[in-house]
Amino acid sequence: MTTLADIARNHGVTPQAVGKWRDAALTKYGKLPYEQVGKRKQYTPDAVAKILEFAPSRPIRHDFPTGMTTPEPPAVKVPVEIYEGNGSNALDLPELPEAVDLEQFRREGSVEIDLSTAQAAIALTQQLGTAMEADIAQRWQQLQATQKAAKDLAKATQELDRQAMAYRIESGILAKFQANESESVQELLAKVQALGKGQADPQPNNGA
Repeated sequence: MTTLADIARNHGVTPQAVGKWRDAALTKYGKLPYEQVGKRKQYTPDAVAKILEFAPSRPIRHDFPTGMTTPEPPAVKVPVEIYEGNGSNALDLPELPEAVDLEQFRREGSVEIDLSTAQAAIALTQQLGTAMEADIAQRWQQLQATQKAAKDLAKATQELDRQAMAYRIESGILAKFQANESESVQELLAKVQALGKGQADPQPNNGA
């Protein structure tokens, strides 16, 4: 992910210039994907490629900071020869060097850093930050889902306790009713059974 400031640094231009490229890309494509990280917009590689379509085709110098022009070489004075006859002699001037190595003026040697590696490190830290934010968002969603499940489960168990209590009471009442009705049935069956036990018939009287 790359910001407009990153593009400006890589191409040696001002952020305002890159903003004009971005506006032209928006006019052509309508939308440029990016992620909002704090106050900065980080554009995707596809969006960066579309923005760079409107960069100037001429090469941009990277050896001087933005806003500085290439320094002009120092003027070299041509030795002047004084002819005899005017009261002076010709000066024998030494030859000037054609090139000067700045290393002789430095106290310590300079250290060069591969800036592409630094840019890659910056991109890596930005990706890590985005990944951390995404992980936190996912954890919040998981926590909210867990809280909802706990709330629903507590409600379900409370309803089950209420139903269990009502079941115990109602089943006890029904058991008593069942016992009473069963006892009544047994008594009635005993009466019906007694009807089959008729008393003994009297003996016929033959007369004595």
